[in-house]
Amino acid sequence: MVDVTSGMVTALHITFPGLSAFNVLKVQVACPSAGAWQFDAGNNASEVLRLAFATTPTPASLVGFADGRILDGSFVFNVVSGETIYRVRGGDIAA
Repeated sequence: MVDVTSGMVTALHITFPGLSAFNVLKVQVACPSAGAWQFDAGNNASEVLRLAFATTPTPASLVGFADGRILDGSFVFNVVSGETIYRVRGGDIAA
C-alpha cells in the first residue's frame, strides 16, 4: 500500500512461488537519478526482495503516485548465502 499523501510505502504483501510472503518493509528510498523509488522487503525465511520502480506522475516521489514500471535489476536474494533466488525482469506497479 502506498500512502500517496505522505509519499511512503506503508504496507505490502508480495508473493513468489515457493517462498514466504514479503510483508516486512525494511527500507525505502527515492532514487532521483533514475526517477524511481526502491524498497527492500523481508519475509520470515532470511530472504529479501529489492524492488525498484519508476514513479509517475512525479519522478522519484510517491506523493500523488499513480503507477510505474518495475525496473530491471530488481531481485530476491537470501541474506545468509547471498544467492539470488529470483530476478524481476519488468512489470508494472500501481497504488
